[in-house]
Formats: sequence, structure tokens, C-alpha cells
Amino acid sequence: MINIEFVDLTKKEFTFPSERVGMVLAQPYLPARSLTEKEPFQLTDEHKRQQLQILDEVLSVACLSRDSGLKTHFTIVPEYCMPGFEGVQLVENKLSSSNWPTGTILIAGTDGLTVDQYREIGEGNSTHVADCNLPRQVSSSKWVNCAVVWIKFADGRLDRWIQPKLSAAWEEENVCHEKMFRGRSIYVFKGKFENGGYFLFCTLICFDWIARIGNLDTFEWLLHGIHNEAGSGQLPVTWIFVIQRNANPSHQTFLDRIQQFFNHNGYPNARKDNTCLVFANTAGKAGPGPSSEFGSTSMVFSPRVPFVDPNCYPTFSMGGPKFRDSNETLRVYHCKDVFFRERGAGIHSIVQNIPESVGSGPSNRTIALEDAKVYPISGVSEARAPKDPVPAATKWLHDELDGMCRVHPPCSPFIDNEIEKAHFRVVKGLRKLSSKETMRKMKLASDEVGECPDEWDSMASKGLRHVVRTLGVVGTACPLRGTCAKSFHATAVLNDQQVDVVAIRGDSHQACEEHLKAHDVRNPSRHLLLISRDSQNTLRNKRDGSILEWNSSSLDKDPKITETRGFVIGYQNLWSIVQGADRVDDIAAGINEKLSN
Repeated sequence: MINIEFVDLTKKEFTFPSERVGMVLAQPYLPARSLTEKEPFQLTDEHKRQQLQILDEVLSVACLSRDSGLKTHFTIVPEYCMPGFEGVQLVENKLSSSNWPTGTILIAGTDGLTVDQYREIGEGNSTHVADCNLPRQVSSSKWVNCAVVWIKFADGRLDRWIQPKLSAAWEEENVCHEKMFRGRSIYVFKGKFENGGYFLFCTLICFDWIARIGNLDTFEWLLHGIHNEAGSGQLPVTWIFVIQRNANPSHQTFLDRIQQFFNHNGYPNARKDNTCLVFANTAGKAGPGPSSEFGSTSMVFSPRVPFVDPNCYPTFSMGGPKFRDSNETLRVYHCKDVFFRERGAGIHSIVQNIPESVGSGPSNRTIALEDAKVYPISGVSEARAPKDPVPAATKWLHDELDGMCRVHPPCSPFIDNEIEKAHFRVVKGLRKLSSKETMRKMKLASDEVGECPDEWDSMASKGLRHVVRTLGVVGTACPLRGTCAKSFHATAVLNDQQVDVVAIRGDSHQACEEHLKAHDVRNPSRHLLLISRDSQNTLRNKRDGSILEWNSSSLDKDPKITETRGFVIGYQNLWSIVQGADRVDDIAAGINEKLSN
């Protein structure tokens, strides 16, 4: 049996704004090597120092003022990320200072605690532990994994509540000696919005979300308790925070529980129509970037919330199979899945709109989150963690460039080395693109790139690779200028002439030309060179001619002010030049020869 322990904050005049609240969600990197191999799975000395530093950074972000003037009402730190008593002391020192605002909440997960360490953090007049979870209930052969909830009240008083994990995950269960103590209670906090409405929130630790305890799922114990507490009225389940260290956060079982929670018909006095489930996980890598594990910090709302789905909003997507490891469960059940794109280390700072505050009608169209920013952890700001919102196109481009290897047919060692240098120059230049410039360049690179980067697939990736490899070759042969140019992909200097370079990938060479013609990026004062690549990467036969209807005089003549001279080379034709070259000048000469014939 799980006890539901209610904490009535309304008696202490604890209120939240009725329209929106500020949140900071930490997503630190916590690899397996950061924890001891044996239970109680504590942070090693090295990683303890790192996590204390990260914890300090998270608290600093939570103290920052927003443009809206809204403070951070909730600060969330995932499972295992707070180093025991030292972490508790750091948090309490910060929260007790005058710089930390009142009327705020911090939730953090500790690393594994011995019984003595658990007793140490569970002592004090301002500390609350349910009777069934008191240190004396924990045998000396057990260890504890718990969440700590701090609340700073209007009068400056700081209290903390200790809640042990209810159910061990396999990593915690499959141990040879000691076992994790299983908690037997959940704290549910009840407060008031400024308009008089109630809000409820609680915390679960990772596997608790999917555990079945006795004859009920964990969420059923929770709803059962709230239903009984409501009596003849109703109480809203406003927030459930699930703090995780979960390598597979979109596992079918986790997502199934979400739809089961929202579709559960029992306990009608526990209202779920406006519930927000907050899944705060650790990161999949030490810095920003793509990851197939961990990350996936998200907020999932009931299908009935009045929020509209934004189109490729900065920083977060609306989930779906692409972001949920091909899992369509939440989309099938129409849940509002607010998924933070960044799966690497970072700190998410957001403003969440309260569903009950959204009116009906077109004039009240509202999205779930606003002002969603990503801050770096233990590093310098970069495009994916700029202390600002992160456009979808920017996130996509940088993730793709991270894994952009330089692959090409064999050539001489000298040429290979020069292409390597040019490749890194091109990648560096592309990383400077704004989100609008990224959109323009990607739509030019392939006719299969749409308006929404969240929907870009392998064809967009192939288009970008074609751009990078083409500019790498051309940039080896001659100086590249303006990799960040707005309309074309770069400007090269060939035979003392400025030439705008465009790289397009399509089903056929003719399709590439048609795509370029539709974009009409010609500059009457300069030449233009198209490097086309068809789906089979075949040689382009010049006898096929060009459909671009440009004046095709030789490159060594200046274009008239009213004409653009266009040239087309197949990508495979370009590589045939590279493979026959011994010097950089040979590549430039080969390109000039192709353009002159």
C-alpha cells in the first residue's frame, strides 16, 4: 500500500500566478562511470565535485530575471544529480539567501544514500519525512534513493520534504548484496492560484511512474488518494514531476502509462483534464548535440488542454515519432507532447501557461510554453545553448554537422589533406548561419526540404552532405567567400572571376536544374556554377545540355549587367577531376576546363 501524504500550503498563504509560471529544468550529463559500480550507487569524488558545480549553475539560472518579470516557481533537478548531504547544504545555502525569491519550489534527486546519510538529511525542525519512511524504518542493509522538495514561503521560512523512491529499476534491483529501500508514501502539495483556484503537484522518481505496487499502478494510488481528499468536490492534478536517469525515456511502457493515466476513468474527483506531466531526465552527452539515449526532457498534457500546436517553435517540438524514437503512442492518443529538442547537457528555462487561464475562441489561441531558452552547462554558450531560444533549423543544422564525416573516393594524400582542411573551414562557416539563412540554403539544396525543420528527414541530411562535400572540393581548388551568403551556397573565385556556387541534390541532373530555376538566385553581375548530384551519383553528360537558358559564354569573359552566365557540372564529374589531380591547381584547372568546353 502507498500512503498519500497531503501538505496544505494554503494555510501558509502560498500562491502562484493564475496565468503562467516560470520553470527551470536541469538536464546534466551523468554517465555510468560517474556513479560507483556497487550500491548505493553514489557519485564518485570527481563527479561529485562536477555535480556540485553544475547544481550551482542551475541555481544561478533559476535566479535570473525574465523579460516578463516572472520568477522561477519550479526548479527541477533529475534523479541521482544531487550529491547527498553536500548537495543538500549547497541548495539550502542558496535558497536561504535573500537573492532567492520566496513563493518558490525546488525538487532534486539525490544519489544513493547510506542509512546514516539518509538520517543526516532527514533531521531538523524544517525537515519532513513520512512516518513509514523514517530512518528507523530502514534496516542497516538497505540504501535509499530519494527526492527532496524544498519550499520557500512568503515569510522566508525554508522547509524540505524527503520522499524515497517507491520501486527499484532493474539496475537498482539487480544487485548482489544490499537492496534499495522502497518508500511507501507520496507527498501531494496543495496550493492556491491568485484567482482562488487550487493546484496540486507531486514528484515521482523514474521507475515509480511505471511501477505496479500491490494491486494498483502508482498513478492509481495517487489518483485514489486525491479522489478521497476531494470529498464531495473535485481537486485538479496540476503537475506530476517525474525526475529520471533513464537511458530509454520513450520506452513503450513509459508512454503507455501516459495514455493510461489520461484515459483512466476511475476516481472522478481527481481531475486530469489540465494535468501537466513533467519528465526531467539527465543528458545523453556532455555538451549539446544529438543522442540516441537519455535526454528527452518533456512536458505532456492531456488531449483536452486548450493549447494549440505551434509550427516548429524555437527550443521545443510537439514530439511525434521522429523525437520519440519512432514511437507513435502519444500522437495516436492525441496527447500534447512538448518535447525539448536538446538531448545533450543543458538547462531549460521556460514559462508554462496555465491551461485553466486560456479562454475559448480564436482570439485566445495559446501555446503551452513561452520564452523557452537553453543555457549551457559547464561550458561556453554555443548555437544550441545560447542562453536564448534555439530555432529548430539551427538545432537541426548543428546536430547534422556534428556527425558530418568527409567521405569521398580515394585521391592523392596531398589532395586528401587539403580537402580535409577545406571541409573544416566549410563546416565552421555553416555553423555561423542564422536560422533564416539555414532555411534558405537547405531549401535550395534539395527539392524535398519543406518549411518545417522538425519534418526534415534523410533527404535533407543528404542535401546538406552534398553541400558540404561540394564546397569542400571547390574550396580546395580556390578561395571561398561568403559561405554565409544569403541566397546561394558560397562564392568562389575561379579564373579571377567571382562565381556563385550552388549545390543541389535531386532525382536527376535535370531535376536539379529545374529546382535551381524555380529558386531564381541569379545575380546579373556574377557567374553562377551549379554542382548537381542525381540519386545514383552518375556522371552528367554535357551533351544533354542545360534547361537553364543562360548565356553560356566562357568564364574568362565578364558578364554583361543584364545577363548571368550559368555553368553546370555533375558531382561525379567534379570528383573525376579530383581523382586525377596531384596539385590543388590541377583541380582549379580541371574545373575551368569543364566550364570552357
